[in-house]
Amino acid sequence: MKITRRRFLKNSLRSLVGLLGLSGLSYYYARYVEPRMLARRSFTLENSKIPESLNNLKILQFSDTHLGYHYDLEQFKELMDIINGQQPDLILFTGDLIDAPHLYDFPDELPILLSQLNAPLGKFWIYGNHDHGGYGTEKVREVMEAGDFQLLQNSHMKIGNGEDSFTLAGLDDVMLGRPDLKAALRNVEESSFTLVMVHEPDVADEIQHHSV
Repeated sequence: MKITRRRFLKNSLRSLVGLLGLSGLSYYYARYVEPRMLARRSFTLENSKIPESLNNLKILQFSDTHLGYHYDLEQFKELMDIINGQQPDLILFTGDLIDAPHLYDFPDELPILLSQLNAPLGKFWIYGNHDHGGYGTEKVREVMEAGDFQLLQNSHMKIGNGEDSFTLAGLDDVMLGRPDLKAALRNVEESSFTLVMVHEPDVADEIQHHSV
């Protein structure tokens, strides 16, 4: 069939309208729908190395808040309230606090909100790829430290006291950081239950060869 100039322009216009429609729907989803989709999962950890005294210990992990254009401070404040409402013993943040650090204003209220999170056994964090990206490494670190979060970057520490404790380790981001699993687990006692914080699951194959 011969395609006339008029038919070609008409079909092209339809395609353009379709693309614009899809683009608009994608923008609406990213701006208004996805930021409010808070996924909650609960897991029970069972391991013979966990001391009985730590039964019912509640660890809360959150990640990928991507503060910025698609996720604002009011939504973040709501999240902080939800976390405190869970009354966790230990809080872990596993990266990507800010979506684009070089474009973010870093409001003074942000570290204040983080500091209001309560966990008797402490608050710990690791970097995500977005935290390192956009020259955000030091700025994000300043905010998290001001919020009373301790960085575990290729390092570990004991949580608890004496025999009533376990090891918490943290790995730097796989994509833009310098992860070093051997350094993170150096001198960790074989008998200690060890929990490792990672941002990406890519290192799961490597981690499974260690006693964690």
